[in-house]
Amino acid sequence: MEKEWHKHDPDLLALEKLQRETNLHPLIALFLCNRGIKDTAGAHSFLHPSLKDLPSPFLLKDMDKAAHRLADAVRRHEKILIYGDYDADGVTATAVLWLFLKRIGATVSYYIPDRIRDGYGLKTEILKRFLDDKPDLLVTVDCGISNHEAVAYAREQGVDVIVTDHHCVPEVLPPALAAVNPKQPDCNYPDKDLAGVGVAFNLVMALRRVLFHDSTAGAWSDRERPNLKEYLDLVAIGTIADMVPLRGVNRILVKEGLKIIDRAMRPGIAALKAVCSVNTTKASSYDIGFRLAPRLNAAGRMGSADDAFALLVTEDGGRAELIASGLDQANRRRQAVEENMLTELTGYITEEVLQTEKALVYASPHWHRGVLGIVASRLAAKYARPTILFSLADGRARGSGRSAAGLDLYELLTKCHELLDDFGGHKEAAGLSLREENLPLFKEVFQTAVSDKVTTEDLVPRLWLEGSVQLSILREKSFLNDFYLLPPFGMGNPNPILDTSPVKIIEQRLIGEKHVKLRVHQDGRVWEAMGFNMAPLPDAEFLEASLAFALDANTYQGRESLQLRVVDLKVTG
Repeated sequence: MEKEWHKHDPDLLALEKLQRETNLHPLIALFLCNRGIKDTAGAHSFLHPSLKDLPSPFLLKDMDKAAHRLADAVRRHEKILIYGDYDADGVTATAVLWLFLKRIGATVSYYIPDRIRDGYGLKTEILKRFLDDKPDLLVTVDCGISNHEAVAYAREQGVDVIVTDHHCVPEVLPPALAAVNPKQPDCNYPDKDLAGVGVAFNLVMALRRVLFHDSTAGAWSDRERPNLKEYLDLVAIGTIADMVPLRGVNRILVKEGLKIIDRAMRPGIAALKAVCSVNTTKASSYDIGFRLAPRLNAAGRMGSADDAFALLVTEDGGRAELIASGLDQANRRRQAVEENMLTELTGYITEEVLQTEKALVYASPHWHRGVLGIVASRLAAKYARPTILFSLADGRARGSGRSAAGLDLYELLTKCHELLDDFGGHKEAAGLSLREENLPLFKEVFQTAVSDKVTTEDLVPRLWLEGSVQLSILREKSFLNDFYLLPPFGMGNPNPILDTSPVKIIEQRLIGEKHVKLRVHQDGRVWEAMGFNMAPLPDAEFLEASLAFALDANTYQGRESLQLRVVDLKVTG
């Protein structure tokens, strides 16, 4: 579908005031205004995020109870079980908490469910496997807030439960000793958009404070107090992978975490960077989101997430290399399965379907459950429609959905809750399951819920442009100096997309099978631009075009430069 180009409409008075007071390059000031940052203090905290600006972890509801109960378990050498999730956010959250507890001498184990065998979340049938050697304390990370039955079962067995999660909160909370989730309506933590690993890291911060300030604990009497910065590489990877907004606390954690990733002190991170060909000494959020994280996710999608966990916690460089190679192979298998499924689905989505259906809902017994979410994400982006895909087996439909057009997917699913056996997630993504016989009715109810929110005219792919420029501005030193303060880019802080017109396309060259490198001419200068996953242009050397592009920072031999990345183009002559 052809994208509609739209420009942000900034507050011009606020823009002029911000540029005057900060002395930022006018284009950088525009980018900040487009993100709702209109005063000097906001601009400074955004452009210069600092760990000292992190809120107290004890602002999270129930954090005091959670940290003190966990501290008691450490002192008493009680058995602690961490129950995680199989995606990159859940695996990194499990690793952060496990590594810290091991570091301080706790008796700790972990369990990450199998996506196919176990499904998402805390399950009673899984907890029954631990009856012979049940833990004294169970801590969930990146899950648990919707698992009332399983938490109740654990409590019945005499196991204390601490839930740490970041997904949408149900009306009735599970009966845990403590439920730590910033999305609780009565939680005072100022940033509601933490990833699961961000919540887990806050628990580690709170636990360290409780142990350090408790003179009776003696937790640090014979060892140096742990430096929590060493865990920020894991926090950054999980936060970027889960596509939460990179603003506020998340921006601080990711920016600092990228510095740790650059040092590659953790053997697993070094091995993963090598297998992904991330040779730069300055990794970007793009490197994490599109290179490292997919390989960590591939473990849970195509096999066992235990491999990803083992990579992150091993201290053996040779073992790390072997695991990283295995994850790379799993990712290649994932890509092949994903492409086959995507080809099949795009064959179903005709012009007639797009005219009559405001949501895309499909099911098949042949689809791999591990790639449902990522394929749904690609379809939702391409067709600007909420998309839910189901895998059918044993009379049940297990699905994964992604949102589009600004719709709240979790809210939409609440309209269908009577048909669902289970569901959970947040505004952008969700998982769900139901009986196969209920699938036709679910599709009807879900379509109605979407139709009540949007019209067909709303469901058009849109490309939001930050502004129009001549390419020469991109070589101004003042612009370059300020631009390098904008990353990390991601949700909530997208890489700015600009447009320029006209340019003459004087050459194109295929790179591999899917990418095109263009040479374009404007104002007497020639510029190079990369079009990733872009079809070659017919008779490109005779074309004039309007170019929509983002700017990617490249580091080579210690020097940074900007590269134009084509996002879209419109031929004008």
